[in-house]
Amino acid sequence: MRKEKIRSFFLSYGKGTGPDADRQRQVLAALEYSEFRAADDGYLDPIRVMVADQKLTEAKAKGDAAGVTEPTTFAAVKALIEKGYITRRHNPGNRRKFYVYLTPAGAALRDMLVPLAEEVNRIAVDGIPPEHLSTLRETLLKMIANLADEKPI
Repeated sequence: MRKEKIRSFFLSYGKGTGPDADRQRQVLAALEYSEFRAADDGYLDPIRVMVADQKLTEAKAKGDAAGVTEPTTFAAVKALIEKGYITRRHNPGNRRKFYVYLTPAGAALRDMLVPLAEEVNRIAVDGIPPEHLSTLRETLLKMIANLADEKPI
């Protein structure tokens, strides 16, 4: 219910007539934004490739789990397979486990997007102390978890 309220707020913001709509359009204009439009999450596929690859690399370096839930991982893997960015192969020693590999298309996308994402990240955090970034990350992850829980209001 909370997600739908948030979605409805954004998709109706600055639309319609009256003083509220006029004020909202002024806010959007000052931010140099146009109206918000609905979209599916297909535009996130390249980001999923990068995040999955980065988490896997970090996990291998730490000898650790990748830090994502099984349903989240399954959904991401399924979507990336359908888009042709990864393949999945069973572990020969344990049929319940499988390995995920980037396809040539996934690797090409990673090679193109990772440098761009790294540059955006460098720009975004320039001048912010590491302890503030740590707090921000924890806060954002908690906000994402809160929204994912979708508890009734």
